[in-house]
Amino acid sequence: MIGAAVRAGAPKPDISTEEKFKAVLIEAKSVAYTDAASGGSSGVFLGKLFDRIGLAEMLKPKARLAAGGPNGYAATFVTNGEAEIAMQPIPELMAVPASTSSDRCPASSRMRQSTTQPFRPIRQGARGGASVTQSLHEAGCA
Repeated sequence: MIGAAVRAGAPKPDISTEEKFKAVLIEAKSVAYTDAASGGSSGVFLGKLFDRIGLAEMLKPKARLAAGGPNGYAATFVTNGEAEIAMQPIPELMAVPASTSSDRCPASSRMRQSTTQPFRPIRQGARGGASVTQSLHEAGCA
């Protein structure tokens, strides 16, 4: 689930509805999130979400793009003062101690898939059993 984080001690943004979520993004001076070009699924998702809710162009000048992964948490932009709010999967936001996670994004804006690869059906093995390892490998998960 994607959530929002602010600097520890700052008021937590109310992102409980899509309208409030949009208002927080509009009012923020800067927003950090994973760079979609890095291949991070949350960055790809947020880019599509911002486009769908009509804020993609408005957010571009405010964007502080994180590399993603353990060396590129978006919340580090919040803790060092480069961004007012960070958007990323909640566990990644929680990994940055000097930030405070808010609630998760509203239901209509949540990431429903943790990978950009579609899940493929499990293949049947030679004895009729499922080859889970092979299916995960083909899906790019193993």
